[in-house]
Order: sequence, then structure tokens, then C-alpha cells
Amino acid sequence: MSSNIQYTSDLIDGFEQDHRALLNSYGRLNQTANRTSFAAFPAEMADFKSMLGSHLLTEAVKLDIYLRQDFKEEPAKYCVVTGYKTEMDGIGRVAMGLIESCGTAPADSVDFAMLSTQPGDIGKAFGDRTRR
Repeated sequence: MSSNIQYTSDLIDGFEQDHRALLNSYGRLNQTANRTSFAAFPAEMADFKSMLGSHLLTEAVKLDIYLRQDFKEEPAKYCVVTGYKTEMDGIGRVAMGLIESCGTAPADSVDFAMLSTQPGDIGKAFGDRTRR
């Protein structure tokens, strides 16, 4: 099945748009947490979760599998792709951890003080990656 993944010319542009949208959504989520806005929090979390899940799935299928199949005969490039995948998985785990830690709880039981410290974790993981 994975050998049928084809190159998509607008994939990178789509990822750039996704990243901007995810950062904006995460910013709104963080602002909601800082204001302890119980009413707005569930909708902001749902938006963030939906965008993140879609992005991670697209990245896993359309980018990671494509690059791995394309570079399977070139060990050095394959190693770079695998390293990139490991880094992106780490960012995804941090973000999904946020969703798991408070995304399923009723908004009035979310620890907003704890939540407001987590942007640094996601921001650091994402910022470190984009700087390289």
C-alpha cells in the first residue's frame, strides 16, 4: 500500500498553512486558558484537536511514507527522514498530551493554571524544530 503514495505538488504549501492555523488555534486556546474562560474552552480545544489530528495524519501518510519510499535506497537521506519523523512525533506527542490532559474534562474542572504553563512545552518543541 505505501508504495502507491504519490508526490503532491501543493503538500508543503498546505503544511505551511496548517502550521499557521495550528499556531493561531493554539494561541486562542492559550488565551482562553489564561482568561479561565470556561465557556469558550471546549470549542477552542475541539478546533485545535481537529486541526492537529488532520495535520498529523496527512503528515504521516503523504509526507513520511512518501519520503521513506522515495529514499529507501539512499541510506543517508533515509536516516535524515527518519530523524525528522522522530522529531515531529515528539512535537505531536507533546500537543496530544495537552489534549489528553484537559481536552476530555469538563471545562469547569480544567486546571487552567497548569494549562497556561504548557504553551512553553509545545512552543519550545515546535520552535526548536522550525529554527533548524
